[in-house]
Amino acid sequence: MPVWGGQPEQSDAWSGIPETLRQEIVQQGLTCDAKGFIKAAESGRSGVVALFLSAGVNVDTCDERLWTPLMISAFNGNEEMAILLVRSGANIHHRDVNGYTPLHWAAFNGFLRVAELLLNKHAEVDACSNHAWTPLLQAATKGQLTTCSLLLEYGADANAAADDGWTPLLKAAANGHFAVVMLLLSKGADVKLKYRDGSSALDLAQKNKHDEIASVLAARS
Repeated sequence: MPVWGGQPEQSDAWSGIPETLRQEIVQQGLTCDAKGFIKAAESGRSGVVALFLSAGVNVDTCDERLWTPLMISAFNGNEEMAILLVRSGANIHHRDVNGYTPLHWAAFNGFLRVAELLLNKHAEVDACSNHAWTPLLQAATKGQLTTCSLLLEYGADANAAADDGWTPLLKAAANGHFAVVMLLLSKGADVKLKYRDGSSALDLAQKNKHDEIASVLAARS
């Protein structure tokens, strides 16, 4: 059986799409196969995704990155599609080739409502990628304040470190995200934790000339 993205393409499901649905899908400029399904998700066409699902295709069909439609909707912040996919049984714990989950990508791009949807469905708040990046580390890296707050409310570990030593506080300090730094400190982030080269959060703030953050961290060091 042909494989795409590490999963069988379910040739029976694709060939079994009723002709009326097939015509509707083709009219949208899509092919009636796994690539067409993924493209519909990427272009945010919830109605077409629903057509595919009504034909019985696997909701967790994935591309060569092992991205499913749910992961794509989480990355793009498409709450409507995410709700449709979750209700259709999408695996919220699915991991891509780098070990990231849908929650990682919702957090990275600051899509609060999609992240909350996933957490309410019991997504693992401290899920680790292949290199031990958590959703909180993703969010802190990009300065996604409200998403960081949400993850912490759901019990995220403020001091969880990646394999190379990055913590949410280190990334927020290095990238100049003052509000995120203050939030993490209020939730018990450890200012003494260091990156693998020995740099502390204070060192990184000073190096990158984030003076306001450096002042706060110096007072706590």
